[in-house]
Amino acid sequence: MECALSKRASAPGSDLVLSPVAGSLMNLFLFALAGMCTGMLVLLARSWGAGNMADFRRQHAASLQGGLGTVLVLSVLGLCFLRPLLAAMRTPVDILPGAEVYLRIILIGLPASLLYNLYASLLRAIGQTRVPTAALAVAVLLNLGLDLLLVGSFHIGVAGAALATVFSQLVAAGVCIAWLVRHERALLINREDLKPDLPPIRRTLSLSFVTALHQCSIYLGKLLVQGTVNAQGLDLIAAYTTTGRIEGFANSFGDSGAAATSILVAQSYGAGDRERVQTCFRRSLQILLLFGVIISLILFFTAAPAARLLLGTREGEAFQNTVRYLRLIACFYPLCFTGNTFAGTFEGLGKAKIPFIGAASHLTIRVILSMLLISAMKLPAVALATGIGWLYVNILWAILYKKQK
Repeated sequence: MECALSKRASAPGSDLVLSPVAGSLMNLFLFALAGMCTGMLVLLARSWGAGNMADFRRQHAASLQGGLGTVLVLSVLGLCFLRPLLAAMRTPVDILPGAEVYLRIILIGLPASLLYNLYASLLRAIGQTRVPTAALAVAVLLNLGLDLLLVGSFHIGVAGAALATVFSQLVAAGVCIAWLVRHERALLINREDLKPDLPPIRRTLSLSFVTALHQCSIYLGKLLVQGTVNAQGLDLIAAYTTTGRIEGFANSFGDSGAAATSILVAQSYGAGDRERVQTCFRRSLQILLLFGVIISLILFFTAAPAARLLLGTREGEAFQNTVRYLRLIACFYPLCFTGNTFAGTFEGLGKAKIPFIGAASHLTIRVILSMLLISAMKLPAVALATGIGWLYVNILWAILYKKQK
């Protein structure tokens, strides 16, 4: 959900100087934080739905305390084991120093990423979606401007790109907090709320740990598939990179739907309105199914023009694999979107283990089938494996949802 700023961290300037391994390691940390804040969002939305402002502030304090404690541990461990990790991941020797500098700054700046993700989640939990979006837009533009200034004009290099990322995240967090100070002071933590209260902190960390694992498992699964594709040569790598960019845009609608569903379900559950929980699920399923069909048609009929635009050619193996992949996976896209309804509903109910198990199962199917079929089918094998995984988790989640009712 809050991965947009995290993904943005690796974009301007840094892609040119960092190895894919270093970029992947950075995103793994940032995805974990974004996933952790998803769990915090659910608990905050539940308190807000119950109309209990005192409990909301206690949950706010527990999220901040538990989050900062976790970030401190992640930063220390990351800094201590960074060099061995980079070596184990076979980072090229000529760019190892630059990658290490970049990642050290990112790790030291993890509190800035936590603050943005936490306060963006808090605002979304109370229905204020425009403020985090505006903060994100400001951060993206600021990140780009600072990259151009620090890297392009001052020639600071990778350190400048990392500093731009951290500072832009800090500014985004400041925008969210400033809005709270001005418009919702009743939600701010007071001195009484800061007293350590272990039960809320344990509850927050328990749920957040599972949602963080969920995000990390998705990202690790993508890395495993990427490794399978990499073994097939440059044409398939180019095709897979192209389809990833197209699907990244398409999936953003489904991810947003899952986030909205989890918030509405958590608010309804917090208010004790079980009927509204069912209504939220049904409406989400209808809307996301419609979006899935629309996205499916767009992907299928624009596969060739999109591939030609991104690859710069309409010939060759890369172009053919891109088109065949997009047209095959388009047939399964409604299942991707309905899966987001199930995942968002389970997370909103606080049953984050179910989406995690489903995601892990899907990725296992995707990786194994991709490895078995890619030699014969080339890139469409990944599309088929992904679609079969979506079909499986939809059936699994439908059965579990029926039991949960």
